[in-house]
Amino acid sequence: MDQTFQVVIANLVTLAVQAAFVAIAGFVVLIVKRVAAKYGLQVDAIGEARLKATVQDILIGVEEEVEARVKRSTTPVLNTASLKFETAVTRVIDAVPGISTLEAQQLVRQELPKLGLGAAGFVTEVVKRATGK
Repeated sequence: MDQTFQVVIANLVTLAVQAAFVAIAGFVVLIVKRVAAKYGLQVDAIGEARLKATVQDILIGVEEEVEARVKRSTTPVLNTASLKFETAVTRVIDAVPGISTLEAQQLVRQELPKLGLGAAGFVTEVVKRATGK
């Protein structure tokens, strides 16, 4: 009986150790998945911030370029809004590989108000002048 008891205990210890390894491995995989997901989100956030900064830089450059053309009287004043928009979209498409025209248009429209450009800039200026703020 002594020997049988020792074999049973040895088998139980072996099973317990194997179960512990499975539990520890599962826990490690869970931690690695969470860290990878968190890191992936950070990478996406950084990429999105860079994309928005690129679009804003393009918008500022286009604004300055078109305003310079208007001052030199090479571009009719009535055409500047569409010219600015089309130029910005084209430059975003050139600057961002794999972006569609629709995505570029959405990005440009999304970033214009943040810079006070486009229709949002006009409305903001009107409100400032009307309220004195």
